Formats: sequence, C-alpha cells, structure tokens
Amino acid sequence: MKKYTELSMGLSQLPLSPKTQTLENASSLSAGRWLLIATLLASCFAVSIDLVDPDLWGHVQYGRDVLAAGQIAPTATYTFTAEGYRWINHENLAEIFLATVEYWGGPRGLLALKVLLSGLLFAGIAAYGRRQQATALSIGLLMLGVALNLGYFWSLRPQLFSFMYYAALLGLLNYSFAGWRDQWHLRRTTDDEWTRWQSEKIRPIAYNLRRLRFLWAAPVLFCLWANTHGAFVAGICIYLAYLSFRSLEAYVRLGAASYGLIRRFGLMMFVAVLATIVNPYGPRLHIWLVESLAVPRPEVMEWARMHFWDDVGIRFLVVAGVVGFSAFLTARPKDFTQWAILTITLFQAWSVHRHIPFFVIAAGLWMPAHLDSALSRLKAWWRKPSAELPSAELPSADLPSAVKPSDRASLILYVLASVVLAFALVGKMVSIKVPKHEYPVDAFQYMADQRLNGKMVVSFNWAQYAIAAFAVSDSSPSSNKANDNRNSGQSALGQLSFDGRYDTCYPQNVIDFHFDFLSGDASDRGRCRGKFSPPFNPTAILEYGNPELAVLRRHNENSTYFMAKQSDRWCLLYQDKIAQVWGLKSKFDDPALPSYVPTHQREISERIPQGVAAWPALPRRNDPAASSQTLVQTTSANRSRDGN
Repeated sequence: MKKYTELSMGLSQLPLSPKTQTLENASSLSAGRWLLIATLLASCFAVSIDLVDPDLWGHVQYGRDVLAAGQIAPTATYTFTAEGYRWINHENLAEIFLATVEYWGGPRGLLALKVLLSGLLFAGIAAYGRRQQATALSIGLLMLGVALNLGYFWSLRPQLFSFMYYAALLGLLNYSFAGWRDQWHLRRTTDDEWTRWQSEKIRPIAYNLRRLRFLWAAPVLFCLWANTHGAFVAGICIYLAYLSFRSLEAYVRLGAASYGLIRRFGLMMFVAVLATIVNPYGPRLHIWLVESLAVPRPEVMEWARMHFWDDVGIRFLVVAGVVGFSAFLTARPKDFTQWAILTITLFQAWSVHRHIPFFVIAAGLWMPAHLDSALSRLKAWWRKPSAELPSAELPSADLPSAVKPSDRASLILYVLASVVLAFALVGKMVSIKVPKHEYPVDAFQYMADQRLNGKMVVSFNWAQYAIAAFAVSDSSPSSNKANDNRNSGQSALGQLSFDGRYDTCYPQNVIDFHFDFLSGDASDRGRCRGKFSPPFNPTAILEYGNPELAVLRRHNENSTYFMAKQSDRWCLLYQDKIAQVWGLKSKFDDPALPSYVPTHQREISERIPQGVAAWPALPRRNDPAASSQTLVQTTSANRSRDGN
C-alpha cells in the first residue's frame, strides 16, 4: 500500500508539458469566467423583482409634469391640504429620467433600466475583484450577498440612482488611490524608507499624482447626485471621511511633508460640498435636509432601526459576518481607510436599515481579496496528512491530464446556468406587476365606475397610486377643461390629503394628522409628532380641508377603527378584504343630490381580490366624458399609452 501512495505522489509531482499546462490553465480560466458570468446573472435576477413600488406612479408623473411645464413646480401639487406650500423636490433629475424612459420604453423600458443598472454594478464588483486577483468563488459569494441585501431596496425609485452614484464614487476613489490603497499606512515611516525616498525617489506612500487629479471629477458626480436623490448627503459624508482618513495616513507617514497633499484634499472636499449647492433650490435644499433629518421618522419603515430577526436583518448579518470573518483571518495588509469606512457604514446600517446598501456595496468591492486569504488560511488549518489509500487504485485527480473531468463538468454547468438565468432575466422584463391583494385595483375600478372623485384621504402606501388614477395638477394645461367638467356636473377631480412626498411638500401638522389616523397615538415603531402640532386627534385628517372620500387599507386596524367611529358622518360605499371606500354622507348618501350612490350600487363584501394587473393599472373608463377625469398626462405620456 505504501508503494502505491509513493507512486501517486511521484506522478503528481511530474512536470506537465507546456501544451498540457496551457490547456489546464485555459480550462480553469474559462470555468472561472463562466462562474462569474453565472453569478452576475444570478445576482441581477435576485434584484430584478418585477413588483411595483408604491411610489412609482408618483415619480413618473412628477417627471412628466416637469417635462410638460418646462419648469419645476415651486409648490405642492395634487393636494388640498398643502396648497401653496413650498415643494423642495430633491429627486427632480431621477423623476425626469424615469418619465423619459417610461415614455420611450414603457414598463418594459423601466424594468430593462433596473436590470441594466444592476448589471453594471455587479460587473464593476467582479472586475475590481479580478483586478485584486481574488478567485471567482470569493467574488461570487460576496456578489450574491450584496444582491440578496439589495433586493429589498432595488426598486424603481430615485434611490436606485443613489446606489449607482455611490458605486461610481467608490470606483473613482479606488482608481485615484491605486498604489496607496490596500496597505496599512497608519504607522511611522522607517529610516530605511526615508533613505529610499531621498536617494531613489521612492515615496513611503506610493501614490500617483496624475491619478489623484481624477478626484476633481467628484464635484461633478455630487452635483448630479444632489439633483437626483437626497442620499447625496450620505455620499458626501463618506467622501469627506475617506479623504480625511487618507489625510491622517499621509500625516502619520510623512509628517510635515504631507501638508501639500492635505491642503489638496481639503480643497477637493470643499469644492465637492460647494457643488451640491448647484440645484434649483440652492442652499435651501441643505437647510431643509438638516431640518428634515433632525426629526426621526419611526412611522416610516425604511427609517426604522435594524431588526436582526427579520428577513432583511438576517441577510445583513450574513454579509456582516463574512466581513468579520475576513477581517479576523485575512493575511493581506488591511487598508485603514477602507476598514474605517466599512465600520462607519456598518453602524449606520444598524441604526437606520435603509443605509444597508452603503455597507454591502463597499463590502462587495473591498472584501473579495480578504475573503480569499481568510478561506485559504482556514483551509490550511483544517488540512490533515492524507491517509493511506484503501485500495491500489491511483486517484485520478493526481494524474496529469489535458483537462480535468471536474473542470470540464464545471464549465458545462456554469454555461448552462448562465443561459437559463439569461432567459429568466428576460422573462422578468415583461411587465410591472400590481398585485390585487396588495393594491386597491378593484376598489379604484369601482370608484371609476361610480365616478367617485374629489378630495381624498388615502392610506399612505396607496396615495401615489391614487394620484395617477384620479388626480390632476392645477398647473396642468388641461386644468381649465377639468374645472369646466366640475361645473358641468361631472365628479370633482381628485386631490389628496397626504402622500409619500412627506415633508418635501407637506407641513408637519398635516403629517401628524395623517399618522394620528393611521397609527394612533403609538405604534410598534413609536411616534414622533411635531413640537408645534395640535394635540393628538385621530380624526382630524377627516375634517382638515373638508375631504369627501377616504380609501383605507383594512390591514391598518387603527384607521378602520377610527373611521367606523365616524359612521354618523361617513358611509361605506365599497369594501373587499383589503380596501374600504368611504364617502361623506352629506354628499353620497343624500338621494336629492346627483352624487348620491344608491344602496344597490354599493359593494360590501369580504372578497379577496385575485390576480395581478399590469402597471400602471389605472381604472378603465368607458365614458368619454368621464375619461377626461383620469390623470392628466403630458402629450408624450398619452402617446406612450396609446402605443402600448
């Protein structure tokens, strides 16, 4: 038995011919590439959820409004509780872009945009990992971890562009600090290093001045970001922290010789901050952001603290665990600045779970090489001397061959997986689904059939859907025609009491009125009412501005309970398992009025709406006169709908 073991070891140590070695390397390289392709497609598939986001209707419509009017609306639109109130829209560029894509490509264009952006992000992670000489396995594992965390946030909203800006920022920093990064520089320079610097011009920190000049692209990026989404604040803070940490490294390593670099970094930081003032509101945007961020938003789930026991928290803990494992076992030098940024974003994600993407994207870029090293060390620790073979058969894995069977099988598997995933991705780009058991598709259709419209109180997550289905802006070119319809006996055009734009265009008292009704005086996430708001009153929103209709999500027990207490003033017109439509009795329960809804036309049931509708899932209106009361769109938007 011993001689067979020795023979096996001897054969395994025989040198391969150049041709055989080339074939093995090519096979291994091809398998690695196809593994990355398959993982990239799997990651794109994981974030390519084709379900509608509650705010998509509003974002597309606000972009259409800007394109139609040729200017940004200075005050709140589609509302009767905040007419004339300033609107600081920090998402203008994103909404214009979404509206343009929807015009030219419809829902399929929007879904294709979502997949394209995810492909660019994951391709960037894979490319940087390969440049760091990380294996396809480590890159793929982290890429999947990033995808599983981003899936919850990767919806058709302006925040999608923030994630891309952030990835671009990290890519810019990685490029600019090539030679400097990936080393531990928080230490004093040795005498030998000083000598080499003076005699051979070899800097203790091997930075490239030409590459550092590319940091002047950052102000352009931040200018675009500030006009696209409010998360530019997080981006600028990370950028300032990154350059500050690099300045600290330079000072520790170079002492007084670092002052020139530190001044340059300081100027770059100042210009980057200054660039964010180039927006339609100037410094007013920053003043509003400071005021807004100072107020907690426990009523909104995205701003809640991390819960480690739910699905989002578990996925986050997996990636955080991989980062911790890599930090503990890696043999590679640690970059102080990168690890400091990871630590900051880790705590930010823990405090507000909508910051999770900032942590996982950075981990996906910076961790593959460290994960590689950690896995190699773990494998070395667990490896034990080979036992004697139980039979005289030599192991095929040790025999030299042109292409190992395992490599060939893996290559075929990865290619097949890539083909299947590619077809699956194409299938995800057909339509944006609006589940009827989650959105009031049937309730809105009933309202359209009965021509119910006017001033509405609508549950928070359905409000922008209601804007698309029933509302019209006062600044719309068709508003005069709409007012003529009101005067001619047609139902009033819709306006809402509150929607997802939150404090960008609503005063704090209206926000508090809405959540008093929706959440009561407390919720599982708490409440944070304004200091100058009136005392708690769960029915104030049913009186403020004289609303005429209320569309409620029955899952929210507080609002349905408070509404039932108002049955002396309000009557139930429609009900299914998910939604209720209430109307003011003085308007819809008086037979003497043309707006009266007879009892036999009221639909009250416990029916569970089934199926899905294709976005925008607007109610059908067969009456030409009534059809003019749908969402007034731009000429381009109407052409797009006719084309679909």
